Amino acid sequence: MINPLNRQIRVLSSRYGFRTHPTSGKVNSFHNGVDIPTYIRTPLFARAPGKVVVSRANRGNPATGYGYYMVIAYDGYCILYAHLDKLGLPVGTPVKEDDLIGYTGNTGNSTGPHLHMEIRVGKYDYNFFSKNADGRYLSSVDPETFVPPSKLEKWQQLIISKMDQPAEWLELIKHLTAAGQVNNTIAKFFPEFIEKLGGKDA
Repeated sequence: MINPLNRQIRVLSSRYGFRTHPTSGKVNSFHNGVDIPTYIRTPLFARAPGKVVVSRANRGNPATGYGYYMVIAYDGYCILYAHLDKLGLPVGTPVKEDDLIGYTGNTGNSTGPHLHMEIRVGKYDYNFFSKNADGRYLSSVDPETFVPPSKLEKWQQLIISKMDQPAEWLELIKHLTAAGQVNNTIAKFFPEFIEKLGGKDA
């Protein structure tokens, strides 16, 4: 996934999709992003060139909802970063890849320090905060599947570039990564990758 913390993300405290809301207890509440547990004031970095289009407290109150949050418009998509420790960069600020854009926190509706990250495809416009009947933002996508090829490991790029149907292997990678087992099992599965690719080496 797009990693805004410049470190390996092994655990998500809440994934994208329907869930029981951790504070309200509402069943089948739609979670529009992913929650990455981390320490307060962990540095947060831009993942590509972009521009800040939102920087504020949730409805003016940092104790509710997203708390302090920021939206950065990248090329063809926007990322929302929520529960920051304080107000982020001013609206209109240009950012480059790996620029420091803020720090994680525990503001808003939060059960503990974490970064809530959402991805919406398309431009930032008046539809950005429009939801359907299920509570899903209309342009939201699962951040775990929105990975630019340049951010993949080389062996993952190899699979994508040479296989006609890489979905089964990428699903396996996703499963192993979620279970924190990639480093322990890649030696076992990599020969199978190569055999599937019909090649002799990486």
